Amino acid sequence: MRYLNKIVFINSAAIRYSEVQLDGNIHLIGTQGVGKSTLLRALLFFYNADKLKLGIPKEKKSFDAFYFPYSNSYIIYEVMRENGAYCVVAAKSQ
Repeated sequence: MRYLNKIVFINSAAIRYSEVQLDGNIHLIGTQGVGKSTLLRALLFFYNADKLKLGIPKEKKSFDAFYFPYSNSYIIYEVMRENGAYCVVAAKSQ
């Protein structure tokens, strides 16, 4: 069975480095501005890969500008399979 196991943010979305384990049921709680929507939009991007359907208001930064502000900004998705893990890297290319 395949499933998304982990998301790693590197210089992405105002986060220098963070690993979020997704290996099970996840419950996101927290006060305003702690990154719940940031994580959910990164998850949604992985599953539908359409930057225009992420629910980002027009008055806010675009997906690219927010998640990839630098040339060394990355989102790494770790996917588990029956025979091991593999990674999908999202980055902005000039």
